[in-house]
Amino acid sequence: MNSEITDSDVSDFYQNISNWGSQDIVRAIEIYKEVGSTAEDLAEEIKEFSDSCETPLEKIDICYVAYDSILQQARNKIREVLDFDFMNDGADINIYGNYLCTSYDYTQENQDKLKEVLEKATDEQKGELRSDKVLVWFVEKIELGETIK
Repeated sequence: MNSEITDSDVSDFYQNISNWGSQDIVRAIEIYKEVGSTAEDLAEEIKEFSDSCETPLEKIDICYVAYDSILQQARNKIREVLDFDFMNDGADINIYGNYLCTSYDYTQENQDKLKEVLEKATDEQKGELRSDKVLVWFVEKIELGETIK
């Protein structure tokens, strides 16, 4: 009898203990790595999300959590630099959660309002926004990357 543990054994174990598909996990980690964070950071964020929403881990869309965390970080950075809270000041951006197909959901009007605020930023403010990988990733996903260049 072979008692050697293979990668396949480990993968099978994880798939049977978690409802998340391997591609969901890969995509969520990929998102976090794109903004300079780690898989461990994502795992911690998922646990905190589960606790705060009182939702069992197996019912959580982990890609949604990644997008939500980035949305909140970008919101905080814009509020810090430009004194504009787009979630409360007329440019609300939501998340369409659908695992691998998760994306930001916003109206043209809300996108235009945030664009207007970002374009009015001084060069110094834009430099501060550009230096934040999370914020850059976020504005690119909502098609406003050019506003902070």
